[in-house]
Amino acid sequence: MLKYFAFKNFGCFAEDELDETGEGFHVFTMEATRERIHGERLPHVGRQRLLPVSAIYGANASGKSTLIDALEVLRSILVETRNPKEPLPVRPHELYGRQSPTEFEISFVVSRPSAYDAERGHDEWNLVYRLAADRSCVHRESLTRVRTRDEVYLFERDGNRVELFDDLAESKKAVALSEIIGEKEVFLSSLARVVGDTAPAGATIQNAFDWFAKQLIIVRPQSLYIPLPYRLSKDDVFRDAINEHLSTADTGISELRTEPTWAIDPQEILGSLPESALDEVRNGNRTILIHEPAAGLLVSADSSGELVVETVVAVHNQGAEGSFSLPLSRESDGTIRFVNLLPILLDFVAKDSNSVFVIDELENSLHPNLTGSILAGLLDSCTADSRVQLIITTHEVQLMAADLLRRDEIWLVTKDKTGKSSMARVSDYADQGVREGADLLRIYTSGRIDGVPREV
Repeated sequence: MLKYFAFKNFGCFAEDELDETGEGFHVFTMEATRERIHGERLPHVGRQRLLPVSAIYGANASGKSTLIDALEVLRSILVETRNPKEPLPVRPHELYGRQSPTEFEISFVVSRPSAYDAERGHDEWNLVYRLAADRSCVHRESLTRVRTRDEVYLFERDGNRVELFDDLAESKKAVALSEIIGEKEVFLSSLARVVGDTAPAGATIQNAFDWFAKQLIIVRPQSLYIPLPYRLSKDDVFRDAINEHLSTADTGISELRTEPTWAIDPQEILGSLPESALDEVRNGNRTILIHEPAAGLLVSADSSGELVVETVVAVHNQGAEGSFSLPLSRESDGTIRFVNLLPILLDFVAKDSNSVFVIDELENSLHPNLTGSILAGLLDSCTADSRVQLIITTHEVQLMAADLLRRDEIWLVTKDKTGKSSMARVSDYADQGVREGADLLRIYTSGRIDGVPREV
């Protein structure tokens, strides 16, 4: 789970001169306040309560998506491979931060590595990763484990000088890597590839890297669920769950399934693929997914070994008048958006789910009632034992009126006249009359607090 994400000098978020810590960071936290409303759904991690959801509001161009960008850039730096000559994808503030590095600090919870002996009450560990970088190099980097009374370093980096602690200091591979790390290389990522999970400290490194690579899932307005054709074709349980939700969401669709495509020439698709790959498909050793608008294409072999190019189609049942099917790409934008969100929503409510889902513009192309029912359904599945979180950016103010969100689950992003963005959560406005149980929608739309567009 995510505890907090802090950053400075990224996009429209310059170094924060008003930061209480004196370090200039903008801090987005999933740590709960003492508010009592909806307390039954808050996950308990040790003695701390974390929030299962956060909704980020703000005017257009205020910086909502930039907050998501910052998280996505940090993930990209850690997870994606790049040419050594390629600049790091940081974006300092154009006016106030060109000469300074961008800095990130993120606190997250992972399972205690099995390589360590069980510790009483510590099945989960709180890790903190810090990174300072500009486009040309990594300036500083560290990974620490936060315990009850102290913070223990696993490694600390300053430029190309790396100091190792714990079992990492005894690992020949880790020591060798620390002596040759490149100026644009990220030590955490390189360490995960080199050390693996063979040693206790190596297992911690792997868990930390996997949190970014596998558990942090960022969804943009036009993001597609790429495995959709494959899972509809091969996973009966998944297909049944998708179809059940579609039928209850008033989409007009009774079923999603895969059918041979007629909108695209199959021979054109097959002719673009290597013959060696097609041979593997014919032999039943491979299935190929091709990224295409809305739904994608699936290249597989039928029972006789013939190649088939399929796409996702939506079946509309018209009762006594019969039924018809259309390629998903011909459905409305709202339907396509809902279909691509559904697998994520199903994963959210699945037992033992432990991902952090970040969805930019959740309501994009969706009816307000559907957006509200989606969020309500997700929150109904949350308990003290849940280990899944949802972070959304949205303009859908009706969510405030639906008694779905706590004050500490609502964030407001605003940009001042100098072009600097800042953020705060509604619970920070208690001294301005935003008390527990207050009419948040009325207070927000009245302009008493931030995040509302200025009148023109």
